Amino acid sequence: MKVIKNINNNVSVCITSSGAEVIAFGKGIGFKKPLYEIKLSQIERTFYDVDAMYIRMAHKKYRNHIYSSS
Repeated sequence: MKVIKNINNNVSVCITSSGAEVIAFGKGIGFKKPLYEIKLSQIERTFYDVDAMYIRMAHKKYRNHIYSSS
């Protein structure tokens, strides 16, 4: 799977080998800067067919949480 965007250190937006966009959860999969390949063994859970609006919302909420905690 190829990571195209990181939401946080454990959640990334990925592209599967068949071209489907998925949200992948796995310990530490979001540490590197995208674009990179990850092994399927690193992924604990995936969500398919997630609307782009929800991806933006998750990213925005995470970023707001980080800045408000400082």
